Amino acid sequence: MKKLLMMAILSLTMTVGAQAQEEALSMPFEYEFDNVDSMDGWTLYGGQLTDEGVTLTEDEGHWRLRKGYFGGYVVRYMPEDEESFSWLMTPVVDLGSNPTAEVELKARVMLDEEIDADYFRLHFVVVPEDAVPTRENIVATLEADDMPEVDETVDFSAKFSGFSGRVRIAFYAEGEGEWLPWLTIETLSAQQMTSTGIDGIARLNPTAAVYSLGGQQLSRPSRGIVVERRADGRIMKRLSR
Repeated sequence: MKKLLMMAILSLTMTVGAQAQEEALSMPFEYEFDNVDSMDGWTLYGGQLTDEGVTLTEDEGHWRLRKGYFGGYVVRYMPEDEESFSWLMTPVVDLGSNPTAEVELKARVMLDEEIDADYFRLHFVVVPEDAVPTRENIVATLEADDMPEVDETVDFSAKFSGFSGRVRIAFYAEGEGEWLPWLTIETLSAQQMTSTGIDGIARLNPTAAVYSLGGQQLSRPSRGIVVERRADGRIMKRLSR
């Protein structure tokens, strides 16, 4: 009888523990923040990432989850001082059991204000569940020069491998200066790739055609200012390097 009671207690403990574990997002997933019903599971943190790690403090970051006019959410980075180390972190994501599998992240970013800072960077960070993140967890970085023009929306893509199991994916913004930028993150998606690709981060090009300032269509972007006519019909100038 005592043995049966102990087995029942153990079974109940295991059941309660399993229920307490946060349900993980499965791959692939996509957030279009203007169209989701809620941001449950997303968390905001503050804390400077170092080689040794970081102690994350909840709700002290400069990210804001703002309810939109049409019932959706816009995720905005709103700095309030000259130095900021702020995190926006997804719910738990299950990457599967294969650490060599390549994962592609995509994010759509809009710059709301000019960047007037000594430095500003936006990192993609993969954080295994219950682990202390270090700078080795950074899988891609957007420097200030990679950011879109003011009021321009640009898609970015980054590929990584070496992680498996339950993780969180984070936007980590760090900067210092008199006026750090306001950013809006419009989408985030992740999917496993069937073949390997280039490392690092790339700016996706939704351009239908590229022209010189004189109106000549270019087979490939030349260095300097070019005019893009994008697939969605928008026309804009950009600096091609």
